[in-house]
Amino acid sequence: MPTTSKSKTSARRARQEEPSLRLCVSENPKKPGSAAHARFAAMMTAATDGVVSIEAALSAGYTRADLAHDRGKGFIALKTRISE
Repeated sequence: MPTTSKSKTSARRARQEEPSLRLCVSENPKKPGSAAHARFAAMMTAATDGVVSIEAALSAGYTRADLAHDRGKGFIALKTRISE
């Protein structure tokens, strides 16, 4: 079955869009010495220009629970970045 231009465009867009996190704070808001502070610091270190891919954040030890909590508190924001 031949692919349509619409399905080609959708597939291309899916490959290009990378979910990422944008840091909304300049300093680590977590309690110093806590495990959450260490995870947030590791995630901040993985960021470039205040943006880190979700994959890189999770690889650095940040958890999905951290993501949900920190997003709710306004420490981070979800964004979609187009690959270059």
